Formats: sequence, C-alpha cells, structure tokens
Amino acid sequence: MGQAMAEPSVGTSAWVLYESGDIILRRSRSEADVEASACFHLLVLQTALETDLLPLRLRTLLLADGSVVLVDPAPIYELAGHDRRLRGRGVTVLPTTLCVVDPIAGEVVLPDQPFDAAVPSGQFPVHSVLLREPVEATLPGATAMLALARSLLRSAGRDLSTGLHQLDRFRRVATIELLPGEAIAERVRNLGIASRLR
Repeated sequence: MGQAMAEPSVGTSAWVLYESGDIILRRSRSEADVEASACFHLLVLQTALETDLLPLRLRTLLLADGSVVLVDPAPIYELAGHDRRLRGRGVTVLPTTLCVVDPIAGEVVLPDQPFDAAVPSGQFPVHSVLLREPVEATLPGATAMLALARSLLRSAGRDLSTGLHQLDRFRRVATIELLPGEAIAERVRNLGIASRLR
C-alpha cells in the first residue's frame, strides 16, 4: 500500500493499494477505503485457496443487472479512475484480481464480508469473460481453453487436473471473448453504456 504524500507537487495525493507491486487494486484519497479494499482482497484470496470451486486471477466487474464481467487485469490497470467512472454507471469494480467461480453454474461466488457495503455477497451469473488473445495461436481449437488456463490460480493444495477439469466445465457455460489488450480496455471503458455493452 502506497501512502499519500503530505504535500503533493502535482495533483491530489491518494493512497494506492497494489497487488504484487504493479496492478493497482484501489486508489483513493481515503486511507480507510484503501484499508477496506486490502481486507477484501485478502478475504477473497483466503476463500480462493480454501474452496473446492474454481479460483481465477481475473478482475470482477459487477454490473447493475447483477451479472458480472470477468476481465484479464493487465489490460485495464492503466485505466486511471475507471473504477470511479464505472461506479457512476452502476458498475462496481471489485478491489481484487481474484475471483471464485462455480464452474457448473457459471457464477461468481462473493463471500460474506464486513469491509465494503457496495459489494454484495452471494452468487452472480457471469455475463462474459474478456481475455487477451494469444500472440500466436498454435492450437486454434484450444485457444480459449489455454487463455482461460493462464488465469487459473495455482496452489500447493490444488490438483492441476481438477483445476483443468473445472476450467473445461466453466468454458462450456461461459461466454469467453479473446481480444487484444486495447480492445479489452475499450470494452471496460464503455461498460455501463447499454448500447456498447455487447
């Protein structure tokens, strides 16, 4: 977590919560907001490591209709202020790059938590999954599966074959779109604008 500068030389200072030192999970002028985001991220990480469901390293965007869009976090981390802009359109950007998915129902599972009143708990249907297309598709029939497998959260206690089986189940019920990074950023930038959602 980066501390806000006492006397910023340019613009307004803000607290910044990073994951692994590069992906910004939350930027806010409120220290309490960033602390709550850190607690939420750690709760989702704990849930992802302890569940029998499918843990993925994807950003969750909760739409106004109660469905979610799962997004490769890398193409959107430089969209400064996108979480505030999208909030104004009824889209909640969760402050984590982890999610837990029920691969059979095609739903994201959000745990009960006391940290962020804007984030509900329960299961929410996946509207779509936006993943970066591979630079070179050497196995065209397996491209979507390979792109999705890149987001699988691995841990010592999780069997790889189980994870791959769950990915295959999820791939069959989810709408997975393979796009260039710039196209993913543009889609996220326009979420909440009904005419551009699809």
